[in-house]
Order: sequence, then C-alpha cells, then structure tokens
Amino acid sequence: MFEDHQINYTEFISSWKEIRSTQNNESQTENLLTDTAEAQIPEKSEVEVQTDEIKDENHFNIDNINNPELISGVLQFLNKVTDVMCAQLEKNSRSHAFDCYTLSSDPEYGNTDLKHTLVYEPLLKESEFQCSDLSWNSTGTLLAVGYSSVIHDDWCTHDSAVCLWNLHRRDFNSRKPNTVIETDCCLTSLSFHSNLAPVLAGGKFSGEIVVWNTGREDDLTLATTGAVTDSHHEAITGLYWIPTHQDQLSFISTSLDGKILFWKVNDRNQSLEIKDGFILLADHLPRNLGVKSTYPDSEVGITSMSLNSEDPSICLIATEGGGVIQGSFNTQSVAGYGASSFTLKNPVVMSFTPHQGYIGSIQSSPHTRNLFLTCGSDGELRIYSLLQSKPVLTIQSSVGFQKSWWSVVRPLVISTITANGELQIYDLQASCSTPVSSLSLSQNSCLGTALQFNPQSFELLASGTSDGKAQVWQLGNQLVASGVQEVKKLNDIAKITND
Repeated sequence: MFEDHQINYTEFISSWKEIRSTQNNESQTENLLTDTAEAQIPEKSEVEVQTDEIKDENHFNIDNINNPELISGVLQFLNKVTDVMCAQLEKNSRSHAFDCYTLSSDPEYGNTDLKHTLVYEPLLKESEFQCSDLSWNSTGTLLAVGYSSVIHDDWCTHDSAVCLWNLHRRDFNSRKPNTVIETDCCLTSLSFHSNLAPVLAGGKFSGEIVVWNTGREDDLTLATTGAVTDSHHEAITGLYWIPTHQDQLSFISTSLDGKILFWKVNDRNQSLEIKDGFILLADHLPRNLGVKSTYPDSEVGITSMSLNSEDPSICLIATEGGGVIQGSFNTQSVAGYGASSFTLKNPVVMSFTPHQGYIGSIQSSPHTRNLFLTCGSDGELRIYSLLQSKPVLTIQSSVGFQKSWWSVVRPLVISTITANGELQIYDLQASCSTPVSSLSLSQNSCLGTALQFNPQSFELLASGTSDGKAQVWQLGNQLVASGVQEVKKLNDIAKITND
C-alpha cells in the first residue's frame, strides 16, 4: 500500500556573491557663459539763470542815495510818522498790560541743579585747604579756582595752586583741571580781566600780586609785584580791573593793610608799577563806625570793595569790624600816612549804617546806579542806596552770610552762601524775606567761601567751600529769564521798604 518513491529535483544556482561589473561615466551640460559690464546713472549738470535786473529809480539803493526825489520822500515820511511813533513808544514803556503775561512757549520755573563738583586731588588730601576764591573769564568758558590754608600762625609757607577748568572742552574732567599754576603761597583773591579772556590776576596771603597769561603753553607769568617797597604787606582781599581805561592791563587791589593801590603792568621787565594809592586810617572814619585807635597811623583793613557800575570813580568799601563806606578816587585829600614813599590819599566820602560783624562781600548793583548789596556774619543781607545812610532793605537769617552776588541778568535775583553751607537764592519779586531756593553746598555742611555768576552763560553759578571743593550750579529757567521792568520794581521795593 505504501512504497518508496524517488522524485527528480531541479537546482537553481545563486548569483548574489558574484562581483558585479560597474562602469563610470560622465555627463556635462553646456558651458555657462558669463560677462561683466558697468552701468552708470545719467550725468547731471547745474546751470544758473538770472533774469535781468529791473532798475527802479524810486527804490532805495545805496547807489542812488543822492537822488533828491528819494531823499525828499523819505524825509516827508519820517516827518509824518516820527511824532506818532515816539508818542506810542513812550506810552508802551509806561504800560503794565503785559506784566503778568507769559508766552505758552516759556519754560516753567525749573530746579536749580548741581552740574559739576570740581576737585583738585593733591590739595583735597590735605584737609586744611579751602577754596579761597574763584573767577570766570570774560567768555564764561574758563573757571579759575584758588586755594588757601585755614591755618596761618605766622608767615605763609604753604605751597598752593590755581586750577583752571574749561567746562566746554571734550576732555573736561571735574577731578582733573586743564591747567594747574603752582604758587609758593596761599591764594586769597582771583580776578580774570573783564575783556582779555586769558589774563588772570591773583593775590596772595603775603600781599604779593601776580598776573598770568593762561593762554600760554609755558611761562604763564606776565608780571609780579616782587619786592615793591610800597606794595601790600597783608593778605589781598580783592582785585578789580579798571574798565574803559587807556591802559588795558590796569587794575586796583585791596588788602587787610587798609591800602587801595592802582597798578599797571610793565611788559618790558614783567613787573607791576604803582600808579596811585589810597589808605583807610582809623582817624579818617566817621565816629558812628565805632573804630578807635591810640595810633594816628592805624590802618583799617578792607574786606571787600566794589566799583560803581556807572561811575568807576565811586567805590563802596567794607572794612574790618563791619564798616560800610562810600569812597571816591577823585579826591585829593592827603591821608597823612608816614609809612610810604609816595603820597597816599584818603578816599572816605561818607559812611552807612554798619554791620555788627564781619562783612563777607559788598557789590554795587550792575543794573542801577544808586543801589548796592552787602552781607555779613551778623546774619543780615542788606540793600543800601547811595542817597541815604540806612539800608533800604534788610533780609535777616539765623545764620551768617559769607558771600552774596547780584544776578547778571535779573535785577531782582540775589544769590548767597551761608556759614552753615547753604546756597540760598532770593527772588525779590516773589519774596523780600524768604529764599525761593535753598540747597546744600556739600554733604558735610561746610562753610561757603566763594561765589560768582557766569558773565555769559547766565544760568551758571559757581561756589566754593571750606572743604576745598568748587561747585557749578545750573539755575532754573525762572531765575534766568528777565521779567518786565525789573529795575523799576527793584527801585519800588527800595522805596516801599524804606517808607
């Protein structure tokens, strides 16, 4: 039923292990053709054309100014309108229609901000040095800062310096002055020339005076008093360039030795020559000042002086002990001072009600002839009139005033620095008793020592302190923008307070 059966089979040989033959071949498209070419915009050309000038003989021209018909017509017009225009201008000058009017574009009051704090590191390390004085040059770009020690037991042997900062230079650095002038004595007074921007005068504690040309690269000294016999022998308290003088480099100096000397720079031998002189003696002062002396030649020290803004022959003098004096440089009254090789004159004309203490500064108003400003350690800021002996306005403070300065542009604005280290700004239009701004000069409430407005950039005010620093302040807009008829308002305030 079952049996073996053998089946035939078929074999298929695998070929997967065999090597396959390959061949490389290349194919190429046609070559790409490239080319470089330049393109240029159309050229343009400018041509000017001018129409022919139409000459009108009746039209005013400098060439036909001698035309009788034209001159006659102009004269007829001026004769017709002059009276009407003058009458209207006079009426406008008395009008108060726009006293309280402000343009919508006018800035708001604004804040007074500290812009720079100027520091000279080598002297700042010695805590005894203070900023003794500062001065802006005539262009308002350069600020000179002088330094003095507060410790003087006898002759001054300190090495001091005058530092110059140019606030408009790109490399301005408040801790690195652009120029440093080293001195062999403390500086007590500085004053830039009123017209020649590089010329700076400096007074020392020893009484010596030096004039520098700060525009030079080296050898800045123009002239010095040197060993002039009749020069000052006490600290210099003020240097005042003589305006509209035939000799440009002429100035006046004051000192604690009571002398007022007129100087001229001698370019040939780099020296200063005395041209005239005055002196304050105790016997020449009015009795109401209370100055007494047992010696007939006893000098009275001068702490500050100011020239009248309209008549430089009139001077206002502040003395040691609080005296306020009007002087004249036209006087020929001989002082009778024996300790001088040339004749010194007595400048005293009249006296005013004195302060009860040291007077830090006295300044004639730059806006009106008869008013001047004083401040003292008795805590009183006063405005006087040349027409009477008593002050017309007195502002009292609980602390003493060190310096005061009238605004260059606003007759009713006065800035002061105090003994407790505050910068106070008064706007008499707003208040005759309270400052509109009161700021701290320094973090440690140090003494204020120097103050001056910038003569060109009216919004800048410089101050100095007893810790050896100087500050540059930027005033608010309202303290700079001049109001309407402020000189008249200032005179009115003086009359009202006096009545």
